[in-house]
Amino acid sequence: MKSNKLKLDKDNSVELVTSILITYPTINTVDINLENKGLEISFLIDYSMTDNSWLDKKSKLEQNFRLFNKFQNRTNQTVKFIKDDYEDLSRLKFIRSLDQCSENELSFMIQVIENIFGDKLLKNENLYPSSAFSSIDQLLERVRKENIQEQKGDEYLGFIEEDKVLVFNKNRKD
Repeated sequence: MKSNKLKLDKDNSVELVTSILITYPTINTVDINLENKGLEISFLIDYSMTDNSWLDKKSKLEQNFRLFNKFQNRTNQTVKFIKDDYEDLSRLKFIRSLDQCSENELSFMIQVIENIFGDKLLKNENLYPSSAFSSIDQLLERVRKENIQEQKGDEYLGFIEEDKVLVFNKNRKD
């Protein structure tokens, strides 16, 4: 292990959020909810989409997701794509179950999103060497194995601001 690896072994969820944000600079936020085992990744798009444009793009995203899982021999995989509009921006949410997600799937879907939205997808310019972090697949596996009862209610939100990765436990009381 490299010496500059973050010391987050006590909290695999925080390390997972951080690793995803650093590995994929087009991601705006990562939200992990351990109670419902949900993963929500959002992207910012530099224009407001019409309803017809959104339905076309959503259809392409869903089709690519189904094809990827068909080639992986995985059935009954579910995903949600949600769009929010903010004046001149749109936000795309990719919502997936932590139990079913893999690093290969994330990488593939992020590539598809980048191809569909092209240069309109806003990127974070503050990149870090991803080699300093554990494999996202290993982190997903560790988060899946955590005792969910002990972690009940924990929900982590992460994003990059300036040159810092910020991760918050949204339900922490202190």
